[in-house]
Amino acid sequence: MKTTTQQVLNVLKVLAWIVFVALCVQTGMILFSFFLTLLYPNDLERFYREIDLSALHRHSALEYAFMGICLLTLFMMKSVIFYLIIKMFHEKRLRMPFDEGVVKFTLYISYMAAGVGFLAISIKDYNQRLVEKGINMPTLELERFVGGGEEFLLLAGVVFTIAQVIKRGVEMQKENELTI
Repeated sequence: MKTTTQQVLNVLKVLAWIVFVALCVQTGMILFSFFLTLLYPNDLERFYREIDLSALHRHSALEYAFMGICLLTLFMMKSVIFYLIIKMFHEKRLRMPFDEGVVKFTLYISYMAAGVGFLAISIKDYNQRLVEKGINMPTLELERFVGGGEEFLLLAGVVFTIAQVIKRGVEMQKENELTI
């Protein structure tokens, strides 16, 4: 049986939905836990078990809030990347892949990926500075939880390059339409 491009795209669409839903659930759990810990700071250890920031909260509620907002923003941005991919599948942009809308769309994904990369690296750096201050931070859990920022920067570069190729394709298509 020969695999067609449409079959591959359908599998990718399903995978994008799965990742998007998983990221939304994780983002919702972070949001819910973060706001509950602001309301009930004494029960901090019971809320979000994947990463324990109770030592940071005991040290400084402001730094805890900053870390929580950074983590929340990071996972929201990751969710938006997969939302955009799903949107691409549903807007039927694949029928005319060389148009200005696809270029803008692809550039936006590359900017979001770069933002995720820089934010993930910044969170890891901030965590390291907190450890150097003597705060008992879950460094390994946080690094695993946040993921690699370098990979997202690489992804941003690749997607940006693809966007430039598509942009050149759009320019060539316009030039060919003008010639008789």
